[in-house]
Amino acid sequence: MGSDLTHDELLAHHHAVLYAVGAPNDRRLDIDGMGLPGTGTATEVVAWINGHPEYTDLPVDLGHQRSSSSATATSRLTSHVS
Repeated sequence: MGSDLTHDELLAHHHAVLYAVGAPNDRRLDIDGMGLPGTGTATEVVAWINGHPEYTDLPVDLGHQRSSSSATATSRLTSHVS
């Protein structure tokens, strides 16, 4: 970015331009309960959503009621995954 196309050139052909970065690996939080069933990292959940063969058995339970903060986190995650 910047050597072949400028930001303005991209905007001239698209309604929006999104710049996104991420980490290839996650870092588990050092907090009580992080190892309990139903906890996991974002990269594990994204791999499960995408059907990665190493994560198909990840115990993800989407059948319970979520709090508004969980719904926001889920919304943010799915927007990144989509």
